[in-house]
Amino acid sequence: MEAQAITIEKPFSESAAVFAALVGRLGDRALEATHHGAIEELLRVEGQELLRVLYEDHMNLRAQAILEEREVVGVDGKIRTHRREMPRKQMSIFGAIEIGGRTGWRAEGATALSPFDAQLNMPPGIHSHGVRRRVAELASKLAFDGVAEELGKTSGASVGKRQLEELTRDIGKDFDAFYKAKAAEPVDPSATLQIGGVDATGVVMLPEALREATRRAREAEVEDAAGERWPKPKSTRDVQRNGMRMAGVSVVYEVAPYERTALDILRDLRPVEVVPNANPRPRPQAKRVSASVIKPMRLVVRETFDEMERRDPNHDKRWVLLVDGAEHPLDVIEAEAKRRRVEITILLDFIHVAQYVWDAAKVLVPDNEAERRKWVAEKLTLVLWGESSTAAAAMRRSATKRALPTKERKPIDTCADYLLKYGPYLRYHLALRDGLPITTGVVEGACRHLVKDRMDITGARWGLDTAEAVLRLRSLKSSGDIDDYFTFHEALELQRNHLSRYADANPPSLVRPGRPNLKLVT
Repeated sequence: MEAQAITIEKPFSESAAVFAALVGRLGDRALEATHHGAIEELLRVEGQELLRVLYEDHMNLRAQAILEEREVVGVDGKIRTHRREMPRKQMSIFGAIEIGGRTGWRAEGATALSPFDAQLNMPPGIHSHGVRRRVAELASKLAFDGVAEELGKTSGASVGKRQLEELTRDIGKDFDAFYKAKAAEPVDPSATLQIGGVDATGVVMLPEALREATRRAREAEVEDAAGERWPKPKSTRDVQRNGMRMAGVSVVYEVAPYERTALDILRDLRPVEVVPNANPRPRPQAKRVSASVIKPMRLVVRETFDEMERRDPNHDKRWVLLVDGAEHPLDVIEAEAKRRRVEITILLDFIHVAQYVWDAAKVLVPDNEAERRKWVAEKLTLVLWGESSTAAAAMRRSATKRALPTKERKPIDTCADYLLKYGPYLRYHLALRDGLPITTGVVEGACRHLVKDRMDITGARWGLDTAEAVLRLRSLKSSGDIDDYFTFHEALELQRNHLSRYADANPPSLVRPGRPNLKLVT
């Protein structure tokens, strides 16, 4: 069974003509007085057109291919015997092309199949995988208006804003499957610590993308702000806050132990002199970051544990979870560790502790900057020695001796309560001895560069699925997995869009007319 292919007697004749015309123009005396920049622009525009025609000629040549004896059988078991020419358009990175001579095979009551599409792994829409890849790279960095503009400047493709959003959502759909299938990345044997961290940061959303409770609060705030009462009961900041949805951020990496002392930590906080470090801090290895506005914190935590389990299934490494003191993530982490029966070390971010201590110092030592710094250093030293309860008691005594009123001493009591409440997670003396990290800088950095740098573009308000897709692409890029992801994604696209439609997931082979069918002999 063979398709009646239209034979192109002179393949690439059109692109050869375009090339000859371009060469002739470059050799024309009319360009002799032209500056080099204008020549560059000429080649950029007309060279892009030459590539487009070359690509179109190649695709039309491939479309002449005929079936290699075997019938076209769909997954429904029906043999497609009726052939029909089905030209199709494609938006490539070089520009729009039309593929003629493409054959589709039909049967009564069954969808048409095109082995040509399967052979080339053609996407169901008009946008090529090259365009989709370029859109993903740009959408992870720029607003969609900027994506459209940059795409037009750097390629021959033209894609509308709505189509850009649709492509971005579609490209990121295999994110979870990719990481479930991904093999653990090898790291240096000295990296015996496996570190996990979770945090959350707000993303401004469209009203319909808010969680139900937040949406109701948002509507109430807007109602109040639009009312006639004066002064307005809520600030603009409150209205904006209730227009946010929290994105859960997760980080997992491996690192070698790095033993320090309390003095080392205080020196890092406020270095007084540059001292060459004979024992440089080890760098995190195989770092993976991710963020989601759809998944609740319990699922973000669960996937953080899944990633740690994937890397270290036998629990040969020491697992450390870093938190910033927010109660909900901490409760979820403890519940997940208990459910899995895995031993973990949970540490509270030391920088958050220092901020509470500094707020207390502003009340107890308000006028003398040098004395205030000395007081903070003393209390933080106690905390780093594992004496957080002693530090809490000391600052309460100081407040009582000074007979500070309740309102004035509030930052002191807040700090003391914080130190006592989170005492089990402030065992910094043991953490420093064992070379564990005690700050959440990696996960907070992920909140900033993964979420804020893109999602907080001025005036941006996000739909749920689009925000999730952009965060997935940024996560892949930041984790260094974007190339592997596209290989994985395009393999799944082949399976979904083509192989799954044929009997035994095996579309018939095609061969170009007039050429021998060469087979590989092993």
